[in-house]
Amino acid sequence: MMFKTHLSLGVLAGLFFMKQVSLDSPWVFLAIVAFSSILPDIDTKNSWIGRKVKPLSWILGLIFGHRKIFHSILFALLIFVILYFLTVSYVAAAFLIGYVVHILVDGLTLKGVKPFFPLSRFKIKGFLRSGDLTDNLLFFLIIAGIIWLSIG
Repeated sequence: MMFKTHLSLGVLAGLFFMKQVSLDSPWVFLAIVAFSSILPDIDTKNSWIGRKVKPLSWILGLIFGHRKIFHSILFALLIFVILYFLTVSYVAAAFLIGYVVHILVDGLTLKGVKPFFPLSRFKIKGFLRSGDLTDNLLFFLIIAGIIWLSIG
């Protein structure tokens, strides 16, 4: 999926969860969800975030490959546990929400993801092509959802 689709879906998920719970710092929560919704693509230097940290992205891609460990729910859970013990719980929850949303939406693409890598080679893949008309339509639907949640 495109950067804008990942980011907007992260914001939508963050807004949805913010409506369900009371938070001391809702903007911090939303910012963490948004950031973590684009973070899994740090393993490719051609992604938006990868271009911002190109040397790091290149190294991570070389060592781990794209859509492997950084697109694993197990990796997301590991980071969640670490954040949970090092920070306040809503920071860990915000990270997990954005990160898992990214993985799940990539699971809708033709390329798919291995959500339990490295423990399993099980792969989920869908019918969407990143950057095509469906991706753009999904983006506009997500924006409509953000607007609806914001005013509702």
